[in-house]
Order: sequence, then C-alpha cells, then structure tokens
Amino acid sequence: MFYDRLSVLLGSAIPIVNALEELAATAANEQRRVAIARVGRRIARGDLLSDALYAEGLIQSMERGIIGIGEGTGTLVRVLSGLAADARRRQIFREIITRSLYGAAGLFVLAVVLTPLGALFSSGLGAYLGSVAMPLGIFLLIGICAYGIAGFMGRDDAMRLHRDRLLLSLPVLGGTVRLLAWSRFCSALYLAYTAGMDMATAVRYAIGAMGNQALILAHSGLITTVERGGQLSDYFRRHARDVPEPLSQMIITGEVSGTLDSSLHGASRVIEDRLNTRIRNATRLLGGLLSMCALGYAAFRIIMFYVGYFNQISSF
Repeated sequence: MFYDRLSVLLGSAIPIVNALEELAATAANEQRRVAIARVGRRIARGDLLSDALYAEGLIQSMERGIIGIGEGTGTLVRVLSGLAADARRRQIFREIITRSLYGAAGLFVLAVVLTPLGALFSSGLGAYLGSVAMPLGIFLLIGICAYGIAGFMGRDDAMRLHRDRLLLSLPVLGGTVRLLAWSRFCSALYLAYTAGMDMATAVRYAIGAMGNQALILAHSGLITTVERGGQLSDYFRRHARDVPEPLSQMIITGEVSGTLDSSLHGASRVIEDRLNTRIRNATRLLGGLLSMCALGYAAFRIIMFYVGYFNQISSF
C-alpha cells in the first residue's frame, strides 16, 4: 500500500516531501506515522528517498538498492509501481492461505463445541465442558508447538537453512514453496533489470528475494556465473531440470533475441498463475483434511453419545 500510494502521488507531480506528509497523515498506526514523517524530514535535509527509508527501518537493503537505481535513472515511479505490484501479489497469497486455514479451523472448533451439546442436557455443564476442553486443548497445544518450532528454527541462518530444506521436501507444500521462490525471483529480476541495475547486482537482488535459504544456496552459482561474465542462459541451460518450466526456455530465448525484459515479465506471469493454482489446490486439500477431521470427530461424539444413552436404557 505504501509503495502504491507513493508511486501514484509522485506520478501526479506532487513533490516527494508533500507526498510523504500525506502518507504520514493517513498511516495505519502511530509508529508508522512517525517513521514516515522522519523520512520526509530527512529528504527535506537532502537525503535520498532510498537512504531515508532504509535509515528508518521501512525497507531492507535490497529494496534500498533498487529504489536508489530508480532515483539515479529517473525511473523511480516505475520502480515503486513494480514494488507495489510485488507486495500486492504476496498479500494475495497470504490471504488465500489464511482464509482457507481459518475456515477449516473454525469448522473444527465449531464441531468440537456443538457436538457434545447432548452431554450438557443429559449430564450437566461440567460434563459438557470436560468434553470440549480436551480436544480444544490438544488443538491449541498443536498450534503452540508448531508456532514455537517455526520460531526456533528461524532464529539463525543454520536453523533457517534446515527449516527451508524441510519445507522443500514436504509433499504438496514443497512444490508450492519452490514455485513461490521462483515467482519472486522473476519479479525481482524483471524489476531490477528494467530499472537499469547492472545484471550482476540484479541477479544478486533476485536470488536474495527468493526467500528460501535452501534455494538461495543451491542457486548462488547463478551470481558467480554472471559476475564472471557469463550469461543467464549459460546457467539455466545447465540447470534446466532444477527450475520450473518454462522459465529456462523463456530466459534463454529472451537473452538470444534481446527481449529479456519481456521474457522475464512473461515468465513471472506464467509461474504466478501456476502458483495461484497450486496454492488454491493445496489450501483446499489441507482445508478438506481439517474438515474431515472435524466431521470425523463430530461423528465420533454423536456415536458415543448414543452408545452411552442406549447403555443407560438397557441398564434399567
């Protein structure tokens, strides 16, 4: 949202200090408002936008580099629009996953809460709460453990590398993570290359944007190839099996024909479409599994209720 609004304001010929004042006035929270206001004051004193944003912790070093290139080449508005589009794509991916998981989790909780209602009327509130507490407690414990393990494995580079290798090895999820990483690579390389960044720096930026430490390490050779004067096509010919189709062929064709920018943009769109499909399928599968667990638990509670009920009848 920040990049999107800033690119629109600057594209409307509004001075950058005034644009930042507008963004600060409509910031989502006080902390962000103060940070954006400080960026405006830094620019008024003569700082570049990229340096000011980085100094206030609003962007990372890679984004600082690409915004700096946009400032130096007069393509700042286009660079900001590209960063905004990339941020929107990531937000859409998060929303797809979040909606699916929350919906399935809500169904499970609903099943846990509603199915033991018979115990409330037959045995009282204590029995009902006892029936609800155990499955909810187990569900909550699993969530806390998963969150704790994820946090523990992300505390240093070595643990993040093990975590990311594990993610890539998982069925369904591994393929989705791989596609997401390559989608980020294509978007970042297209953005950096069209902004005027030299190829070696653009490739380093794109590799870093992949996000998965295992893939970054596995394909760091691409940086070495370009820094030594090689072409992208040299690397992708050798590693065609390690990247999703049709990325290798589109990059090779684009480099040979001199249309690398459009080829990167096209590859980004193709991989993004595949990624959207895979994410939706994966979240549907996971949501379906959780829904089946919820329905199975509901069926189990209902059966146990009637078993107990008929046992009571037969005891008279």
